Amino acid sequence: MIVFDDCDVERALDAAIFMIYSLNGERCTSSSRAIVQRSIHDDFVERLAARVAQIKVGHPLDPATEIGPLIHPNHVAKVLS
Repeated sequence: MIVFDDCDVERALDAAIFMIYSLNGERCTSSSRAIVQRSIHDDFVERLAARVAQIKVGHPLDPATEIGPLIHPNHVAKVLS
């Protein structure tokens, strides 16, 4: 993912969250890198981290859950790497 300083920051944050965390990070097209223009880097990373900290991890049948468990220990290791 590449983020330039003329972007709509909220939409870029939405895209980053979706691209990294949708389907628990187990989709073939999940992003693993964000290249952010230096002039907005620190603010973008701070806001992204704050949003990630708010993601609800839990039981997949709980309607409040946004991310459920990973399917296999190998996937856990890959996602964490």
